[in-house]
Amino acid sequence: MTVLRKSRPQIPFRISPRFRDPDAMPITVFYLSLLLKRAMAFHDVISAQRDYFNTGETKKIETRKELLRTLKKAIQENEELLCDGVYNDLKRKQKVTYNLEVSSALAEIDYMIDNIAEWAAPHYVEKTFLTALDTPMIVKDPKGVVLIVSPWNYPVSMVLLPMINILAADLLLV
Repeated sequence: MTVLRKSRPQIPFRISPRFRDPDAMPITVFYLSLLLKRAMAFHDVISAQRDYFNTGETKKIETRKELLRTLKKAIQENEELLCDGVYNDLKRKQKVTYNLEVSSALAEIDYMIDNIAEWAAPHYVEKTFLTALDTPMIVKDPKGVVLIVSPWNYPVSMVLLPMINILAADLLLV
């Protein structure tokens, strides 16, 4: 079994005809092997999320509200850390970040908690000749697991706002 070392050699493009020694691997092969190992970990995360989704636990309105309350508590406990992280990356003042990104996420969570029961309920539609003996309705049916890809310019809100909507819509995320 080959074990990759934590540090790479100073000469990044040393090519060997046989890749027995990890330090002799071309840099692209080295990084490709790291990506494949991480992809396996991502696959395990996605599988675990799908398995949890298939239990049907998230279909309950109270479970969704509890997930949103937990997210709100986590944001409130870590708002300083979030604002400091944005300051370190973008040099945007903490108060500006709180007003632009964190406060809107907290308000969105409150709005979702207040309205989720109404939005999740079946919507009855008008009967037609073909559905005269039925009870026609539109039922919201989530499909599973969602991946969030976020831009860099508003890192907190561009992750949290979709996350709030995903959790409220009975979906799970990666």
